[in-house]
Amino acid sequence: MQKFPGFDASVLRRGSRYGWRLAYFLAVGGGVFWALAHRVYDDPFITYRYAENLRAGWGFVYNPGERILSTTTPLFTLTLALLSGLWHNLPHLASALGAFSLAAGGLLFWDLGKAWKSPLVGWSGLLLYPTFPLVLSSLGSETPVYLMLVLGMYARYARGRMGWAAVLGALAILTRADALLPAALLGAAYLWSHRSRLREARFWREQPWGWFAAAAGMLLGWHLFAWRYFGAPLPVTLAAKQAQGRMAISRTFVDGFFRTARWYVAYWPYRLEFVLALLGSVLALARRRRWLLFLGWAVAYFLAYTALRVSSYFWYYAPLIPAWAAAVGLGVSGVRRALHRVRPALSWGGAGILLAALFFFQVSQVQQMRGQNDPRYRAYRAVGTWLRENTPPEASVGMLEVGIIGYYARRPVIGFAGLLQPEVAARLRPDSTYDDAGLWAVQRYHPQYIVLHDDAFPRLTAETQRFCQAVRRFPGAQYGYNADLTVYACTW
Repeated sequence: MQKFPGFDASVLRRGSRYGWRLAYFLAVGGGVFWALAHRVYDDPFITYRYAENLRAGWGFVYNPGERILSTTTPLFTLTLALLSGLWHNLPHLASALGAFSLAAGGLLFWDLGKAWKSPLVGWSGLLLYPTFPLVLSSLGSETPVYLMLVLGMYARYARGRMGWAAVLGALAILTRADALLPAALLGAAYLWSHRSRLREARFWREQPWGWFAAAAGMLLGWHLFAWRYFGAPLPVTLAAKQAQGRMAISRTFVDGFFRTARWYVAYWPYRLEFVLALLGSVLALARRRRWLLFLGWAVAYFLAYTALRVSSYFWYYAPLIPAWAAAVGLGVSGVRRALHRVRPALSWGGAGILLAALFFFQVSQVQQMRGQNDPRYRAYRAVGTWLRENTPPEASVGMLEVGIIGYYARRPVIGFAGLLQPEVAARLRPDSTYDDAGLWAVQRYHPQYIVLHDDAFPRLTAETQRFCQAVRRFPGAQYGYNADLTVYACTW
């Protein structure tokens, strides 16, 4: 380098260091979006409708004029509303945000592994976290963004940047309220690690109070707004999901967890990951105890959702995957140490081959996911589009699943599962069904149109046919869906 006066080799090193990160971010984010942007499911469309109404000037509402909080992710809703002027297709915009959040999460995982001197955990985060099918299945929702923010909070904490950790924690909480759990864990761990200095005035003077104030201001600002605007800071969907979980016909969070786990352990690579994760958890207890703070996030999350007794939805289990990837990485570290004792020259190579094999298997699963989509989407979109084109703008519509149909219909909606009207959620009891709740809802609100799955709700259908006339039928086979839907026009 001395032959070129003025040349700074550090610039080249920095370019190389950041260049691969940029390449990874673009490759993983772009690849995930390209492969899975078409995959959608019903629940996020509730958030899309809030964002659409907010952008259109109707306010932070699902039904214009009804100030009810039915989305669990205020920050993600605001982000979609702000960016929708640049990208009008909200489902694709949400998928893009999720795809690049997964890529950013992998990089933050890598940084956390470096900070805590666990490089193989960093590699596990880079390779296994953003390609895990359960995380990818949540694309389009706020979950990838929420996980990215929590990973950023951990990475900044590990680097001693408590101000940034606090701000990222506040943003994560505004994206999903259960980010309170890892934020509280890190806050408690920080105070515990400095417990000998808590009585020193110098310690408190060193704290980044400006950053803490900014984080607290964001949270306080939202809660004050929510109290004034909605009458409460918590979404009505929490009570609805708890009521659904109490119904005898529903699957609880714990039941759903074991059902999901059984699907994964049917494949031998996931069984291998389970063994590695178990080994990694033991190593965390024995040697890498700082990782217990990260694994504790998953434990606290699982216990909290179990205690809340919410019903089971597949995206509820995605936040467990970062801890899974970390535990697998720790397990691979244990394998490398064992190989080092036997054949030192092969230890890193063996660990790399093991991670690469798991990575390529998960990528093959992503390829399978490309050809899959929620079979309801095409049928529900057709119903919603028909309602938008053939009914008056003020006409209310009753239905069970309010996401996709409601988003495309753009009509006032009465939901039969309690996600929009708290009074309906109150009708969900252990001995009740959605047939009962729907029957009560139509008798209470008298929607002008009703969308029903044929033969699914006998009592509701009988009541509907007394006062309403079938005006449009959507054969499920025409849309690749295994149920037929009928739209009824009512005169109560």
